[in-house]
Amino acid sequence: MKTTTLLLLAALPTALGHAFVQQLVIGGQTYAGFDPFYTASNQGIVQPWDTNNRNTDGPMRLSDGDGIICGRNPSPAQNIAKAPAGSQITFRWSRWQSNHQGPIITYLADCGGDCKQARGANLQWFKVDEAGLLQQGFWATDQLIRQGYEWKIQLPTTIKSGQYLMRHEMIALQFATQQNGAQFFTSCTNVEITDGKSETVPQGVRLQDYYNTATTGLYVNIQGLGSYPIPGPPLAQGLGVTPSVQLNDGQNNNPVFPQTFPNEPTDDNGTVANVHLDYAGGSSGGQAQQQQQGQRQGQYVYYPGYGYYYQYTKRDVHGDGHRNMKRRNNLRRLRRQIVAEHQAKSI
Repeated sequence: MKTTTLLLLAALPTALGHAFVQQLVIGGQTYAGFDPFYTASNQGIVQPWDTNNRNTDGPMRLSDGDGIICGRNPSPAQNIAKAPAGSQITFRWSRWQSNHQGPIITYLADCGGDCKQARGANLQWFKVDEAGLLQQGFWATDQLIRQGYEWKIQLPTTIKSGQYLMRHEMIALQFATQQNGAQFFTSCTNVEITDGKSETVPQGVRLQDYYNTATTGLYVNIQGLGSYPIPGPPLAQGLGVTPSVQLNDGQNNNPVFPQTFPNEPTDDNGTVANVHLDYAGGSSGGQAQQQQQGQRQGQYVYYPGYGYYYQYTKRDVHGDGHRNMKRRNNLRRLRRQIVAEHQAKSI
């Protein structure tokens, strides 16, 4: 029975998390991020990536090569957000699963004058902010959830004025015990920094040289860790930046999302189906989503029997067919049943 149980568990699909930067506040102005569920705007500031005709906000892995920098086959964004040196930037994520723990890191790269032609894989990146394991069992990503999926950083004050590509990422480490298990959720944004107090740009690196299967912070068992080495090059020195751990106090001041998340979507434990609630229900979950059950939401409708929003074009919000989603939910129920039976026999 034990062998059969293990074989059945191994045959079940591994679910992945999904998230993207939905909004940014730069220079006091709110901008839309790249939303992979809609056609990219030609006036966007975030580089759109290739969704492979599947409309996905899933992660990149080390095996995706240059895709871990700005996403799969990204295209340069054609608009640029301006912000004074030393000002704050706010990233608002579409959602985040509580079991997807890991660091939050931000880099800048000099575009060489014109970010509308920038290719992140070809640039030299320097790290301006990082936050990882804040205390045992509590990560920067946990703090982000407390804040309504929001994270703040400060732009450098001691930096040359000009156009930069800004790379912001969260790394989910729940599967990092495998060499290709770390999941990269990243975005690259055009930013023009004004009033900089320097005539030089910090020395950068190719991130591909730092992110690989031998990187300690990307190949790690996070259970019970007392400390964590954040991957990538060291923080650039002398930038005059207040660390993000001081800017993010755990208070939810995000006007977009509710304070509590009773229906937080999750892809790993099977209790709620994989669902893109932000656009199906107009919120990230909670009371508003509960009140909308059974009501048509644009081109989506909520099916309580399946626990997910279904698109009238016969594709669910992640591009899978109705039959595939039903099969996936059945497999999740089977997985929970197998685990429960195995645990009962072990007692």
